[in-house]
Amino acid sequence: MTCSPFPHPRRFRRLGFTLVELLVVVAIIGVLVALLLPAVQSAREAARRNQCANNLKQMGLALHNFESQEKRFPWGSESSGIWGPACHTYLLPMLEQGAIQSQMVLSYAEGSSADTTVSGQSLAYHELASTMRPKVFRCPSEIYFYTGMIYGYTNYHTNWGSWVVLQNRWDGTFGPNFVSHLTVPRVEATRMGMITDGTSNTLAFAEVANGVGGDPKMRDQRRDCYSASRPSPTSAAAVRAALLANNPATAGTLSGWNWRGYPWREGSIWRNGFNTLLGPNQPCYRPGGEWWELVTPSSSYHPGGQAMLEERESFCRYIGTLTATDLHGIGSLPFRRVLSAEESESVWSRVRARWQIPKGYWFPLSDCSLRDVMAFKERAFSQEIPYDELRAMLKSRCIERVWELREFGPEYQEDVSLFEPYYNGAEGYWSSGELDWVLYASHEGSITVGGWLLQAIKEHWPQCAAHVWTSPVD
Repeated sequence: MTCSPFPHPRRFRRLGFTLVELLVVVAIIGVLVALLLPAVQSAREAARRNQCANNLKQMGLALHNFESQEKRFPWGSESSGIWGPACHTYLLPMLEQGAIQSQMVLSYAEGSSADTTVSGQSLAYHELASTMRPKVFRCPSEIYFYTGMIYGYTNYHTNWGSWVVLQNRWDGTFGPNFVSHLTVPRVEATRMGMITDGTSNTLAFAEVANGVGGDPKMRDQRRDCYSASRPSPTSAAAVRAALLANNPATAGTLSGWNWRGYPWREGSIWRNGFNTLLGPNQPCYRPGGEWWELVTPSSSYHPGGQAMLEERESFCRYIGTLTATDLHGIGSLPFRRVLSAEESESVWSRVRARWQIPKGYWFPLSDCSLRDVMAFKERAFSQEIPYDELRAMLKSRCIERVWELREFGPEYQEDVSLFEPYYNGAEGYWSSGELDWVLYASHEGSITVGGWLLQAIKEHWPQCAAHVWTSPVD
């Protein structure tokens, strides 16, 4: 065998990629990015949604802490003269934002402009505190931030019920502590025992997308409000159908008003309230031009709905995990139920017959021939005979439940622990099954007492004769 005198040819390595290989790699990377990007966006949105749900949970816990302290919830709006304070203002200390509330003066204007009736350092601090934007009031998925505006905003609005026109009253967890318009009565501050469906089945807060201030360049029914004719309030279904027949793409705007969520300090349904007549993400409408009758649904930029739904389901799941040991020692809520129309008519008939009550105002605003009846000045009466004392008098007679009858609005049979007789925008009467006592709160600042309860009050309050009601100017 002979060997070649020449060495084998040298083999060269390739030091790069061909164009085809490079294109394949780029295509693979593009596919991976296309697959990964939605997952990243979904993860980010899931994180924002979780944060939003957590904010709502914190608001709910703060509300319960406030109720534990005050034995009631805040009003949706406390005073018509200053447009608030709103519920959010009262919850600040329970949300670890007490430093903000401590700088505010709760008797100063709480609306969208500064108080012009006062001045000085206290007003400056009040206004400065109102510019704060606590994270717990804001949803991370919100895309409009009222940039350049003075005050802070909120995405978490209070529940003002279905629609005020349907029953001529506010039927939500919150409402105004004054007569809002027409004959709609003042709202009694909600107490835990009044939530007969249970707190896990009753909305307190819901997310609402911010407005854009003025007329939007591009419409979005999740955030915008439109004008509409006032439907006849025959039923919720009829009103809902009439409103949804409007086209939000062509409906009139509210002359540049688009301020839902701003500022958080104002107590009004159009700034930080919502109602449930229309479903989530449906348009907001102002029927007939009346602001108090605004139909303002919950709304959100979260895919698939509002955080309130997720938080409610989460809370229900948590309740479902509790054992009998966990629930041991949790007391039941005080009894309270709304009377049916037939029950109400029957009780009214019996009370009127027993105490000679006309279909109108009773003593002292009309005559009464009964000897065991006396009317007192409401302010003096409430100072000398607090609710706890009245309840003790009833319990001493083994009375466990009372009737609460009103001039208008719902009427109740309720546990004596819920007995709080006062005028709430509708005159009220209270009695129990034997009808051997009665208490009447009038719109003229009088409290009328009859039966054995009058004798018990005289024994407890020897000077009561000096505080007999004689006229509205007393």
